[in-house]
Amino acid sequence: MRPEAASPVADIARRALLERYAPASVLIDHKGRVVYFHGTTRDYLEQPSGEPTRDLLTMARDGLALKLRGAIREASKGDKSVTVHGRVHRSGSSLDVAMTVMPLPASPQGGKLALVSFAPGAPRSNHPTIREDAAETTSGVRALQEELVSMRAELRNTIEHLETANEELKASNEEATSMNEELQSTNEELETSKEELQSFNEELNTVNSQLQHKIAELERTTNDLNNLLAGSDTATLFLDSKLAINWFAPATKELFDLVTSDIGRPIAHFARKFFDENLLSDAETVLQKLTNIEAEVLSDAGRWYLRRMLPYRTRDNHIAGVVITFSDITERRNAAQAVDDARIYAEAIVGTVRQPLVVLDAKLRVQSANPAFYDLLRVAAKETEGSLLYDLGNGLFDIPAVRTLLDEVLSKNYEVADYEVEHEFRDIGRRCMLLNARKLSQGGGRDELILLAIEDITERREGDNAVRASEQRLRDLIEALPGAVYTTDAEGRITSCNPAAAELWGRNPELGTDEWCGSWRMYRPDGTPLPHDESPMAIALKENRQVQGAEAVAERPDGVRVPFLAYPTPLRDASGKVIGAVNMLVDITERKRAEALAERLAAIVESSDDAIISKTLDGTITSWNDGAERLFGYGSDEIIGNSIMTLVPPDRRDEEMDILDRIRRGEHIQHYETLRQRKDGSLVWVSLTISPLKDATGKAVGASKIARDITERQHADQHRKTLMDELNHRVKNSMAVIQSIASQTLGHASTLDEAREAFGSRLINLAKAHDVLTRESWQSANLVEIVSDTVKPHAGGKNRFRIEGPGVRLSPSAALAIAMALHELSTNAAKYGALSNGNGQVVIVWQIEGDDAGRRLVLHWQESGGPPVAKPKAKGFGSRLIERALASELGGEVRVDYQSSGLECTIIAPLPAGQELLGGQSGKTGGKAGADRRG
Repeated sequence: MRPEAASPVADIARRALLERYAPASVLIDHKGRVVYFHGTTRDYLEQPSGEPTRDLLTMARDGLALKLRGAIREASKGDKSVTVHGRVHRSGSSLDVAMTVMPLPASPQGGKLALVSFAPGAPRSNHPTIREDAAETTSGVRALQEELVSMRAELRNTIEHLETANEELKASNEEATSMNEELQSTNEELETSKEELQSFNEELNTVNSQLQHKIAELERTTNDLNNLLAGSDTATLFLDSKLAINWFAPATKELFDLVTSDIGRPIAHFARKFFDENLLSDAETVLQKLTNIEAEVLSDAGRWYLRRMLPYRTRDNHIAGVVITFSDITERRNAAQAVDDARIYAEAIVGTVRQPLVVLDAKLRVQSANPAFYDLLRVAAKETEGSLLYDLGNGLFDIPAVRTLLDEVLSKNYEVADYEVEHEFRDIGRRCMLLNARKLSQGGGRDELILLAIEDITERREGDNAVRASEQRLRDLIEALPGAVYTTDAEGRITSCNPAAAELWGRNPELGTDEWCGSWRMYRPDGTPLPHDESPMAIALKENRQVQGAEAVAERPDGVRVPFLAYPTPLRDASGKVIGAVNMLVDITERKRAEALAERLAAIVESSDDAIISKTLDGTITSWNDGAERLFGYGSDEIIGNSIMTLVPPDRRDEEMDILDRIRRGEHIQHYETLRQRKDGSLVWVSLTISPLKDATGKAVGASKIARDITERQHADQHRKTLMDELNHRVKNSMAVIQSIASQTLGHASTLDEAREAFGSRLINLAKAHDVLTRESWQSANLVEIVSDTVKPHAGGKNRFRIEGPGVRLSPSAALAIAMALHELSTNAAKYGALSNGNGQVVIVWQIEGDDAGRRLVLHWQESGGPPVAKPKAKGFGSRLIERALASELGGEVRVDYQSSGLECTIIAPLPAGQELLGGQSGKTGGKAGADRRG
């Protein structure tokens, strides 16, 4: 026979033997419920009236339940087989029964089980003697009586147990209902907290977007300010309140040998390239009196500067230092000197001019005159000054035309130029005089004067008629020229201009009246006003020389400014005398625009904080700005001519080749974020913007690359993600702690009010511990602060606590555990211990014991002055929290002693040498355990 066919036969044989020889038995669980019946058990067990049951003691027949209960209890307690004998009563007869309870090994599916076997007792003899029958009858009655008494006692105990169980079930039902309501309320609060966290997350995202926008605005503002100061010729120096350098403009290097690393050093430590002995004293005066101070200083290079010093004010009007500016006034001083020279020169000209000039007061009395005037009248200066003009020279000027001229100048404030008077004079015959008169205003409330110039133009008039025809021919020629051309007389009055000149000026000048230039206003190339009498034409006439390519700016009446180059040339007569000048103006507007654009682009490239690089299509670097040098560490002389691959990490070479291919196709690459390699081998995150450079035909010949350092932004993004993860972790931990407190509190409170009070006080203590950790940014907490904040509410405003111990830093988890344990001790002391009366005291002291790896923290809680203390019969949540949870969290030992004088609690926690935090390792607040709890 095959082995597999023999197995069922063996099972059948084994089952038959069990049915024939094994006693009636039942298999029960640890609650006494029958899980399996074997054999005929109806002689020993029966179902009671009512609902079916599996409870063995309930199904036991009369006389067996009491001893069977004791046997089951003894077998479970001793984990051994127990056999008892009982007597079952049925239909007026009784039967001895041997009951054996044998515990079985625990199974993974059914838990702990026991086998209860029933076997009939020894049979009675069929022929007993009368004495034996009487003895047996007496013994049986006694046994029945004892069994009856036991049954009655058991019945009473069962009834009491049933009543107690019913009451406990009712209380448990009420507690379960209350707990269900509390859990529902907690669930609703958790949902609300979840919504608040989602709202808080959205707000964080909004704030982050706003912050990035503000950062971008700040960068643009900073770039604009740097470009403005870098492009200005004014040397600007910012000092703090201690006269140390905060910032300086590039132009400052002409006066101080400054480099970027000098920021933060006192200005007094630097040599100056100019003489200014009052620089430091004026700076201190500005800080003290908040006034502006100006002074002119001379540099070692021979240039003059206007040094202006004023307080540095912040937006909230706080004085944070001093601002010093140095404006180059060399040209202005030279101009002022030129004006003085011109005045002296003009006086010399007036003194030597051949035309009679006379200065009259408001009453037409002679104030002064030039030698030519005295020669005309043939009088001396002493005889003429103070006399009426009409009384001079035998009434030479006492003619109606002169009177009319002077009356108009006085009454109508006219300026009369080239006023011709043709008259038959008594001594000199008929002459043609050219008069020029102008009112001279004087300051200080003094009377106004009249300057009268007299010129005999009789001979010139005759010559004018001769040359007028030739002038007309020349005028026609000039008007036909496409370039701007105009002429003036020897005094600078414009005598003619062609249409091109009028178009350049934006107006038609008044011929014979407008002087030097026909533009509305004039400016120098640096933007400062240029008086007409200092224009290139005026210089050519005054200095009697040709001027080549002098640059100036003409402003039209509509405000448009036109830059031009002037080529004024004096015109001379046959004798070499200057009779006027001709000037050709070349409009250079387009050239200026091109130059300005080129300079602007160059300034942007050089002053940009971003790296701006140009390269050929094969990747050869052709230009390199200061921003690139700061970002990558290579100087322009080191990198120009090398391959762009010098900056590319080996694992990103294909990326750069793809960029070059896209540039060859004329594509633009915007905000491409990648890694590049510095000179020192370190990697830097950059954002690339790459544009193709094209020639005149539109063909790509190279590329311009702008690289912006985004390392800080990458770090900020990572930091923001870390903060969000940490916030999520802290909230989950807090919810877990609250859930645990709620579960333990509600599970051990006898009333709802007690549960609410205990739960609320524990949450408040947890919140205070969180406050201490929050002040320390959740890195650690001071044991003194944890102890003080926890016991403070129980002090009652009195000094009932004595707290002593060295400074010890706790990890967040250890701080929360100690705070909760101290809260339970304080609450117990307030209810039953030293704080329950007005005289009790609590001493909390701790110290560090041991060295090296055996170093540990020992904290003692000792109560005194309270009522006598007895060890409780059962331990509550607070005791378990102190003895188990705290010891587990600290990895140490917690002992609670119930002395008659007061409760004592000793907490021992390891604190090896080199470990900075209790409950952490190497000063880290999280550690591996913290990471495991997060998971």
